[in-house]
Amino acid sequence: MYLHAGSRLPVGRAGEAHDIAQTYVYLMNNEFVTGQTVVIDGGGVLV
Repeated sequence: MYLHAGSRLPVGRAGEAHDIAQTYVYLMNNEFVTGQTVVIDGGGVLV
């Protein structure tokens, strides 16, 4: 069931650790982002 869940997302796959890491690095490098909640779900809220 887990393997099929990712294929239904708009990005077509389940998230991996590097997806979280890329977002973390982006937020740490951007001085104008403060106090935000970022949803990293591959577009799951759109489905």
